[in-house]
Amino acid sequence: MNSIGESVMGRHRAGQHRIPASGFSLVEVMVGLVIGMVAMIVVMQVFSASEATKRTTTGGSDAVTNGAMALYLVKREVAMAGWGLDASLYMGKTSTTTSIVPGCVTLNHFCSGDPSCVSADWSFAPVTITDGAGGGPDTITVRYFSDPENGNFVPPSTGTAYSNAQDASSVPQLKVSANFACKVGDLVLVGDPTGTTCTLVQVSGAPGTTTGNLLLPHQSGGGSTHAYNDPLWDPVTGKPPIVTSNVTLATCFTPSNTGPSSQRIYSIDAGKGALLRSDTRAGIAGETAADGIVDMQAQYGIAADGSQKVSSWVDATPAAGWDSPAPKAGTSGSTTTNRLQNIKAVRIALLARSAQYEKPSSGSSCDATTGSPGTPGTSGWSTWATFKTDNYVADWRCYRYKAFEIVVPIRNVMWGTS
Repeated sequence: MNSIGESVMGRHRAGQHRIPASGFSLVEVMVGLVIGMVAMIVVMQVFSASEATKRTTTGGSDAVTNGAMALYLVKREVAMAGWGLDASLYMGKTSTTTSIVPGCVTLNHFCSGDPSCVSADWSFAPVTITDGAGGGPDTITVRYFSDPENGNFVPPSTGTAYSNAQDASSVPQLKVSANFACKVGDLVLVGDPTGTTCTLVQVSGAPGTTTGNLLLPHQSGGGSTHAYNDPLWDPVTGKPPIVTSNVTLATCFTPSNTGPSSQRIYSIDAGKGALLRSDTRAGIAGETAADGIVDMQAQYGIAADGSQKVSSWVDATPAAGWDSPAPKAGTSGSTTTNRLQNIKAVRIALLARSAQYEKPSSGSSCDATTGSPGTPGTSGWSTWATFKTDNYVADWRCYRYKAFEIVVPIRNVMWGTS
């Protein structure tokens, strides 16, 4: 190439611009990593705190929801206890001035063995509390003498039983002052006001409708309308003495398919942490009614003789003298222990537990829950119930709890006449 060309090429190369190399140096990369790690730590701490708050809020909300639902179920049942029979008429007098029936301490009742007749322990108690062993959860049994979910329910008839004799066909006939709503297959409870014995018979035929001669046949012999009538009961000789005076009471009510009365039982499954429900009428045994319920405590509300106002609360324990309440006659002005007619209300305390397990904030000791549920009135726990933590899981403090309390009047008793 000549000198002119070389000179041009040289000037061209001299006018070129260099493009700088792209990327980060090692120092820049390390600084970026450090900043990223610091940011990640901050984010994780914020997330952890947020998650803990969410877990606490969610767990507390679950406990409140479960506890409220469980309390509603039990409260609704207890409030309706005794539905279908004015049991207060047969519980015994509460004072010498309000004598109705001394109380069905002894009840004559029979079961033929027919499938329609279920031999069960008879009890007039609308509500029975079974005290938990060793301070464990209590069990509440509610009794009905007619299906409370029957929208066509007609109140049972209660009247005076005037006599009991055989008709021309040797069928025992109970003559009463009222048999409204009595039907074939119903049970009739006859109370003797001069003693402490009552008799249970079953209406075996169509009730009489003639004014002044209302009859309730109760022929024996088995079958769905005879199963509760003992063939050895002789209305002529009066064994047992069904009617003894002109003030004997007679009340009709409908039996359940599991005995004279139906029962709904509420208990606690400590292992599952759940409220269980059993219903004899529906054939349900131990179904889960509400999750997250770990304890239930209950007490009877006791009123003085002749009063409907609760004046004291007692545990259903032998020590308190209220482990097996029954109808009993008493002395005016002094409440007799274990008298069924003095029970006017039930108070219930439920303890709900959150579903979320919360790790200890530091160390190895659970601290999600503080305070002692075994001490009433401590740290927001029950004001009267003792929740014994010996029955809970070992790490029970890693959960959050909500205590619920309610007083439930037994209205079918308080609206009674004794």
